[in-house]
Amino acid sequence: MTAQPAELVAATDPLFLESLQVLTAEALLLDDLDFPAWTAMLDDDLDYRARVRSTLERGNGPGFSPDMFHFEDNRASIEMRIRRLATDSAWAEDPPSRTRRLVTNVRTDRRSEDDEVGVQSYLLLLRNRYDSPTYQMLSCDRHDVWLRKPDGWKLRRRSIYLDQTVVGFDNLAVFL
Repeated sequence: MTAQPAELVAATDPLFLESLQVLTAEALLLDDLDFPAWTAMLDDDLDYRARVRSTLERGNGPGFSPDMFHFEDNRASIEMRIRRLATDSAWAEDPPSRTRRLVTNVRTDRRSEDDEVGVQSYLLLLRNRYDSPTYQMLSCDRHDVWLRKPDGWKLRRRSIYLDQTVVGFDNLAVFL
């Protein structure tokens, strides 16, 4: 699951600081439900997926299914999901969840392409629904590829590795 980066970027490097700002801006857009601005950060060739975790004994593999996903999206399917949120049939997110995305443990690595960086981060998602006094929580490890384009950073690929084998949410209708 975790590969050694080609060239890990130091935390003082401007490239690391840029990647941290991009992840922070992305989390804020999603928490504010600003889907038009968030989709503007997605590359046309986006690959966005979360594999299903399995509990395995040591030595029996990485613990993630190679061919089962909680979701396996591209830009078009994400845009379709967002359009659906504006309809009367989006009961899973009506009223919308209140979320906080806490992004930590950010690591950035240089890729062979000048306009491409790898960014690994941990995400803790806190979600509150209706009038519940408690939060639902979900944590994961995200492995991204971001591209620097003339109109800003674009997310090309995100592989999400959930820490839970059973997701403790009523639905997974939020973006990670």
